[in-house]
Amino acid sequence: MEKIIVLGTSGAVTNARRDNVSLVFCAEQEGEAGQYILLECGGSAAHKLAKVGVPYHALKEIIVTHTHIDHFYGLSGLIFAMMYRDMQRETPLRISCPECALDVLIGFLDFFNLREDCPCPLYVHGVPLKEHAAIFENEAVTVTASPVDHSPKTPTFGVK
Repeated sequence: MEKIIVLGTSGAVTNARRDNVSLVFCAEQEGEAGQYILLECGGSAAHKLAKVGVPYHALKEIIVTHTHIDHFYGLSGLIFAMMYRDMQRETPLRISCPECALDVLIGFLDFFNLREDCPCPLYVHGVPLKEHAAIFENEAVTVTASPVDHSPKTPTFGVK
């Protein structure tokens, strides 16, 4: 990883100076442009990405650690913005979440017809809640997840 960009650090309640949690990790691959990975998609992630100069087309992966609304409600606005800002994109966008949250995230995206209307393929990938579960790997980075205790009703994983 080359750098981490903080888009938001607030808890469930935002204020005038802090947006909900979202972090961008930039991995450099030899001979290629940076690959951007978005961890959590709360708040106005689309606006924040544009503000810090991360192009939508460079975003390859989005990881949502659990389904508290402040961790994923920015997803609909981000994908909607990508549809209009990056209409030529053919590269798939993959969204990873705990396996048991697949129905929640798919239902959220389908409520807005985003999987159907988005010109690029959207893949929602369920990650098992077990130690060192693979999220994805390439030449630049390996990302794994392990279960963490966050809320008894909301299965959550931590990311490494």
